[in-house]
Amino acid sequence: MQKHRWAVFAAAFLVAGVAVAAAFAGPNRSSAGKTFYFIPKDTLNPYEVIADRGGKIALTELKNKQVVQSGTEDSRLSRLPSRPARRAS
Repeated sequence: MQKHRWAVFAAAFLVAGVAVAAAFAGPNRSSAGKTFYFIPKDTLNPYEVIADRGGKIALTELKNKQVVQSGTEDSRLSRLPSRPARRAS
């Protein structure tokens, strides 16, 4: 029984090694030159600004382009917090 466990362990280790080797031997595909669109709900939200900045840093390092574009114009009403609907009495 001990030999059987050792054989199963050795086979699993070998399969894992082959899988790792295959992953590293795969073709190196570069994503340079692509354009990524960031579409925030509110372009003036501080969280969105920070996320967009981080995305720009990462994409610039990978030699890609970032476009930040909102579907609609920001307005004073779009920056107000949403309110729960009132129940009819």
